[in-house]
Amino acid sequence: MKSIIIAAVVASFGVVSQAVAQDIDTLLFSRPGGLVGRTVDVVEGALGGQHGERVVVKGCAAAIEYLKNTDRPTIAVGYPDMQAGENNPCAVDLDTFHGYLGASPFYLCVREENKEGAIDRLMNDDVLIGYADWAWIRQQSNRLVAEISPNAKAVPYKNSKAYRAALAAGEIDFMVSSLGKDGEFCPVILAPELQNEATVTGGELVPNGVVAKNFSYSTYLIGANIPNDGEIQSIVLDSDAWANRVDSRYEAFMTDSNLVEQFNHLNN
Repeated sequence: MKSIIIAAVVASFGVVSQAVAQDIDTLLFSRPGGLVGRTVDVVEGALGGQHGERVVVKGCAAAIEYLKNTDRPTIAVGYPDMQAGENNPCAVDLDTFHGYLGASPFYLCVREENKEGAIDRLMNDDVLIGYADWAWIRQQSNRLVAEISPNAKAVPYKNSKAYRAALAAGEIDFMVSSLGKDGEFCPVILAPELQNEATVTGGELVPNGVVAKNFSYSTYLIGANIPNDGEIQSIVLDSDAWANRVDSRYEAFMTDSNLVEQFNHLNN
């Protein structure tokens, strides 16, 4: 794989200019092997002979600045936290947005031994709900808990390992998670349709809720010097690379919606 490593990032998050090859470059701003890195691998596989160079920068703010300044056709993979909060230097605008790729719904989970009566406790009792304290997940988890019940409280943890340990120790009653593991039961899916072992959707529990009906962690395409017409999204989603992706639980998302509708959902 061809790679350009950006040697320096200036104070304004600009990068040292480098020569790049023809076709469409990819831009990686997070660690290889993570969700974004694996998805960039898929994009490169989908581009095939149209792939130019991989450009690497440090962090999403540097990636946004790079896209503003490059004259090369370039595509990258974004994630929801980039849109969280005000004055976020990682925020994407509609001109840069090229559509959702995949999304994996969140669930509300309990320990297996506590699954009896879990839904009733969730809706009626004083319950503590743990979540990973990342900007966007924090924002959405607090909105979710407010939708569910005035008796529920959101409790932040550093990561999934920490809130899983808290759930096992009885410090919290539920956790917000995209995946249940051994000893855990996830009866509530925060998506329109039942999947896996879920017995009820968030929308059924909270008919007037917003986050309860559709709370998923997603990946999406951002780019520069590429027509903003959805074609690059289709190239990826229709490819063998996408069909054979490692992260198969991230399913194609909002493919029946136009880019404006997808972008508005991202910012909901």
